[in-house]
Amino acid sequence: MRDRSPVQVVLDDGVVLAGTFDRVGADYVELAEHPTDQPRRAEAVQGVRAVLLDAVALVRTAPPGLS
Repeated sequence: MRDRSPVQVVLDDGVVLAGTFDRVGADYVELAEHPTDQPRRAEAVQGVRAVLLDAVALVRTAPPGLS
């Protein structure tokens, strides 16, 4: 979260989300969804999604170009 790196978030149902974490709460995260080969800028953000931590299976940093 601190270095604002693009990440991929794999949910327990197999859905893969890509973007940058905006907020981390006690039981959720907010992910600004954008292509991982672009920095988190307003024009690149396609939406912001709140995800319950219970639904997260894996978080990994996303190398540039990986969506």
